[in-house]
Amino acid sequence: MKLRELAQIIRSKNSKSFLLCFDVIFESREAYMRVKKSNVIDQELINSLYQIPRKDILITWFDEGNALKIVIPRPITQADPGDGDLLGGQQYALLSDIEIP
Repeated sequence: MKLRELAQIIRSKNSKSFLLCFDVIFESREAYMRVKKSNVIDQELINSLYQIPRKDILITWFDEGNALKIVIPRPITQADPGDGDLLGGQQYALLSDIEIP
């Protein structure tokens, strides 16, 4: 099953000009725990999707809110030449297709 089928919300946004934040929010505790216990979403996976060094990837699981937050440095600083996503709102797309057993 794909992450987009389990999560209620998958979104990305800037955190200032140098970081991207990804939020994955689940409606049900069961869906959240399925994803968390799968151990699929880790620094290795995010590294392979976004080409960010593992040491620069922060993944936080929020059990109380059935949510996951991932923070990575922006590959291109906001508004620099070549920045095709000024607000960082399109960067979540790669997360949507993650396969969860």
